[in-house]
Amino acid sequence: MRGSVLLLSLFLCSLLSVLVLGAAGSLMLAEKTEASLAESTQLIYLAEAGLAHARSYCRSVSAWPPAAGEVPVGEELVGDAAGEEAPLDRWIPWGPGKYKLQAAVLSENPSPTPGFGELGILVQATGAMGDHRKKKLQALLEEPPSCRIIAWWEPD
Repeated sequence: MRGSVLLLSLFLCSLLSVLVLGAAGSLMLAEKTEASLAESTQLIYLAEAGLAHARSYCRSVSAWPPAAGEVPVGEELVGDAAGEEAPLDRWIPWGPGKYKLQAAVLSENPSPTPGFGELGILVQATGAMGDHRKKKLQALLEEPPSCRIIAWWEPD
């Protein structure tokens, strides 16, 4: 009888150890999943902040393409009338990361996305945290003065 109690105790201790190790593994996996989801959400917020900034910048210019002196000649907009650097084609720090904007006037440039015709302004915002985690969002804006978002999506 004494030997069976020892064997039963050892069996219960090993069973509890396996259960505790399994629970610890599940908790670590859940924590990693939560951190990844939080970072992905922050990347989307960064890209959305970029789109909001692009809309604000669009409203600040009188017409697209902006008049001579508002931006240098080129496919992408890189400056404004006040001589300040525009929010386009450069990284802008925001919160825990940064975002970058690129824009093309579809009436002047061929659409890089098939099926969007020749009206509006195509804006791409890239949110980044560190050097390896990035998320892109694209939006089709009406031309000024409204600069309303016609559609937005996450490119492939």
